[in-house]
Amino acid sequence: MASDKILNSSFNWGDPVMIKQTAPECYKPGSIGSICGIRTINSLDIAQQFNQAMNSELYLIEFSDGKSLEIPKAFLSNLKYLKYIYKSDFLKLIIEEDDVGFYLIIYNDPQSEKSSEDYLVDSLEEAFAEAEEKFGVSSSQWNLQNKE
Repeated sequence: MASDKILNSSFNWGDPVMIKQTAPECYKPGSIGSICGIRTINSLDIAQQFNQAMNSELYLIEFSDGKSLEIPKAFLSNLKYLKYIYKSDFLKLIIEEDDVGFYLIIYNDPQSEKSSEDYLVDSLEEAFAEAEEKFGVSSSQWNLQNKE
């Protein structure tokens, strides 16, 4: 990668991102990773390889398994201000990103604004696992709300 930061780029090195569901399968739609490199497409060969315009941005995304993949900007969503919500008639759960990790916030009364308890974990995957283990809520039941 040519640089860690490109002037006027939407993303910075280290930003958490989600691959959009509309991305081709080769880019692992729905996966979450971090920006670990950025470059601008500066040749026709590269533009054709990624089916993108000249001067568009490519991001090297590192996933939790340590593997990385170069993905066009068009297929990335910024998760810097991540918030997931699950709500039923009996329970409301929120996963919210913070500078120190992810909070799983529990509301025993889904209509209340006062939480019952919360857990701080290191990753989004851990927050989903905690919600599934304690409350039986699988990751597919959550609604993503970007706070930007």
